[in-house]
Amino acid sequence: MRDKQKINPVSRMFAKTRITFHNKTEIPFRVPDKELTVFGIMEIEMAKTEITKKAQEINIVIDESGSMEDLCEDHQRKIDQIEHVVKNIMEFILKDCREADVQIGVHSFNTRVRKIFDRVKITDDNVEELITKIKKIRPTDGTNIENALKTLKNMERPTRTRTNIIMSDGDANDGETNNDKLARMVDSNATNYFIGFGLEHNPLLFAALSSRERSHYYFVDKIEKSGMIYGEVLYNILFNKYDGVKLEIVSDGGKAYLYDHIKNEWRSEIIIGNISSEMKKTIHIMSNTKDRVKIRVTGYDVEKEEYVEEMIEWNNMCEEDLTRWIYRQQTMEMIYRAKMIDKDREDKLTDGLMEEETIVSKTKREMKAFVVEMNEYIKTNNLSDDKLMRSLCEDIVVIYRTVGTEHGFMYSCSRQTSQGAQRLTTNTDVPETPYRATIKHTRQNKYLSTYPDSMAYATVYGFMDKDEEPVFDMKEEAEFDNLIDTILGEPLNQTEWSATQTNVLNSINKKDAVDRSGGGGLFVSQEIEPIISESGESK
Repeated sequence: MRDKQKINPVSRMFAKTRITFHNKTEIPFRVPDKELTVFGIMEIEMAKTEITKKAQEINIVIDESGSMEDLCEDHQRKIDQIEHVVKNIMEFILKDCREADVQIGVHSFNTRVRKIFDRVKITDDNVEELITKIKKIRPTDGTNIENALKTLKNMERPTRTRTNIIMSDGDANDGETNNDKLARMVDSNATNYFIGFGLEHNPLLFAALSSRERSHYYFVDKIEKSGMIYGEVLYNILFNKYDGVKLEIVSDGGKAYLYDHIKNEWRSEIIIGNISSEMKKTIHIMSNTKDRVKIRVTGYDVEKEEYVEEMIEWNNMCEEDLTRWIYRQQTMEMIYRAKMIDKDREDKLTDGLMEEETIVSKTKREMKAFVVEMNEYIKTNNLSDDKLMRSLCEDIVVIYRTVGTEHGFMYSCSRQTSQGAQRLTTNTDVPETPYRATIKHTRQNKYLSTYPDSMAYATVYGFMDKDEEPVFDMKEEAEFDNLIDTILGEPLNQTEWSATQTNVLNSINKKDAVDRSGGGGLFVSQEIEPIISESGESK
């Protein structure tokens, strides 16, 4: 039982901490108080830690509804991809986590829940038998997420640290289907990861499920990349150091706030969740002074089983040009606005076409100008290799291409979290957009018969007016499209990966160059290299 009343002050929770303030006065975004004229950032970096020694229990729940039989771009079935990733997880824990105390259990679900095998420690003696059981999962029937959630919630109270990983490629179409009611069924005794696979899953449902405490939503845009997501989740489980980390402004006569990227609010305290080995976080600050800013950091040390806290203060020497981070602030605010637009999308379509120029077209114009501005800043300051600036451009481009579409909410949720929480992985593959649909319709009318709702989307969301004429200048839009293709030409990760992080993600994402029973074809190895610092050390 965690005693929240007892907090142990420590001199150092992290390897590095620093508060830095902007050395200029221009603040090009809205603030909640006109007295807040000073922008800053707080950076924290976790030291490298070993795999947790705490007893762990990981419950993996796999969607085996009929749609999991569908083929991916690499001609493997969806279920083959997931079975392969689970096999990699088991083999990684067996070979690389021998000192850890980890048990894994696997269930599958469609309209009912099946126990593939109960929680067990993976050993040399049982690993092949367990893998064989996973390979026997056969997709059929509909999707009853209620049964899956209840199965996890009704498990006996854990004596180990419990993590549930639930994946689905669709929507609840059997049993309870109300998002809010399903969210109340989430297991409160565990950390929960909800992984939405492909473009057919219901992002509103997954967002509702992940709104519960210690719950997270990951979106896999291409199922072939699912190993990277599972790899990041597994890393967070095995190398977790602090749970429930909270940042709190300590008033000392000044006025200061921290940015909450999920709620798009400036607050006196925010929760940033768990902190794992070598993880880095950058939090934005607004203040009316530089001299009296103090931030209390508290969290639960999972190894020592105690709450700890550290007080972080501004060092008078830490002032520099934070224009890049101001661009990040503007980017996160823009992503939030797009997310809210997409959250209301169904209601807008139901109510009919809007009579005036839509908020989507206005938002897209703002995004377009913002990307051009950032691109100019990159060129002027020779920042073509700057990972932060490139990731910000990529964020806006992905949202630009998806806002106002049926897939907009899942992409805005994903990019909001990957940028705000600085996740290791993110999404860059986007589906066909209404803009490109508009061009196709303008050039060849047969597109409308192929996609009969394309004109509705194009008109409602500001790509065409009511006379079916393009709102945007086509030549100008084509030029911007070329700029977009240039920015998205080389997808990147939001953060640099350490050698340990790279090893975990590669191990879970690796593909066997052998024929898989049930799916046919070959899995081809696709690995990444760790990013090496100038000193020659893995970062």
